[in-house]
Amino acid sequence: MDLVLKSYKFLVKVTEINLKILRVGLKLISLKKLSNFNLFVNSLKDFLDVYIISISAPSPVLNHRLDKALTERNKLLVLANEAYHLGRFDDYKKHTLESNFIEDETARSRGFNPISFRFIGSSILDSIGHTFAGLSMRALMKKYGDASVKEYLIIESDNIKIDYASYWSEYFPITKVPKVHQSVIESGFWPIYESIATVRTNRGILEHRELHNYYAKQSQKNDSTPLLKLPQEKLQEGYRILNSIGIKKSDWFVTLHVRELGDIAYGRNANIYSYLEAINFIISQGGKVIRIGANSSTKLPEIQGLIDLSQVPKITNWFDVFLISESRIFIGTTSGPQFVAYSFGVPMLWTNAPDIANALYFPRSVVLPKLVIDSKDKPYSIKEMLSSPVGWSDGKIDWITSKEGAKLGLRWKDNDPKDIVEGVKDFLENEFLEENDLQLKWNSEIKQINSSGNTPVGSSFINRWGDNLFK
Repeated sequence: MDLVLKSYKFLVKVTEINLKILRVGLKLISLKKLSNFNLFVNSLKDFLDVYIISISAPSPVLNHRLDKALTERNKLLVLANEAYHLGRFDDYKKHTLESNFIEDETARSRGFNPISFRFIGSSILDSIGHTFAGLSMRALMKKYGDASVKEYLIIESDNIKIDYASYWSEYFPITKVPKVHQSVIESGFWPIYESIATVRTNRGILEHRELHNYYAKQSQKNDSTPLLKLPQEKLQEGYRILNSIGIKKSDWFVTLHVRELGDIAYGRNANIYSYLEAINFIISQGGKVIRIGANSSTKLPEIQGLIDLSQVPKITNWFDVFLISESRIFIGTTSGPQFVAYSFGVPMLWTNAPDIANALYFPRSVVLPKLVIDSKDKPYSIKEMLSSPVGWSDGKIDWITSKEGAKLGLRWKDNDPKDIVEGVKDFLENEFLEENDLQLKWNSEIKQINSSGNTPVGSSFINRWGDNLFK
């Protein structure tokens, strides 16, 4: 790693923010004696040349000059993304693994061992979910000795607004750089950059859900200590802010996040109004509810005991993480904040969950899945969901057709207010009781398709919908 850090510092020293000085830096590199940097700096120069061409040449030249391997890799990632959104999970895995093969072959051809060190950059760090998901599984992999990669180095832009990577500094070295340097390094060293989709392990390259599920279960079995803990100064500042908005340290509260981005028919989205009954129940039990989310979120009616932070400017960039980490429980949909709860060991009621065949596993948590309704307004059974692309999809499902090509007219059925409030009651009153016969039957169906996931399904939910699901 000393060679990597020295070489990186050399890059920063000879390149400045604007393109003109960056080109001067390239000339300086080309004049240097490279005995101390060897393959690293030679490759750096080659990759930076490609980068300069890509940002300065007209489009026809760009298409001709760009790295052929990079182009092929990107084509595969487009195919993988299409397969994912169509619920074709086997194709998704196939294309992502093929793209990894190209990355590793390219790295070797340019003098790098693809597992001696790898960079973590914007593809993981630019969203809360990818950051906490991607880094949690790599931290656990290192902890349990399954990491084939000798070292991960986080390279983060120094002008990033929300610094999620800093929570992981005890696990991974972090270097902050100007945005242009981050772009240069990511463009030049794409073969040794980590993606969110797959992870290199001693057992081969694994899809990230499979790896998350494996280590979530391993850590629950062997060590229940959360991966992260907020530093004392953050806790003190967080509770000071809470006190200023009417919540004392002695109060208990639930953090709520419901994904609403875009089309309501999209599988990961839900209607916030269906949570009002649950909000009122929590408040009736002496708790508070703090809702987080984008400022574009639907406005809720004013309720004593509900604090809707989605409707006000961000108090601080880290406050959402603080709220989730200090919640009695976290209530959320399929979205990034659920990985924050997992990383801090916070119990979660996971509502409106699609893609049951491709489920994630979260310790100390309960899931309320979305049902699928057919063209005759009848719910699919669990067998029908698991044998159809709908069981592997978290997007829109009205595109799904029969073998003959006819549209099936499927749609998601969101959890209704009763599903959610009963799920909250179960969680607060009967937390983690032994699973009943219907819950065990659900588990059995999931295991038959070799799913690595299966967060326990809510008892009231399965009791209510069991006749439909096991018809």
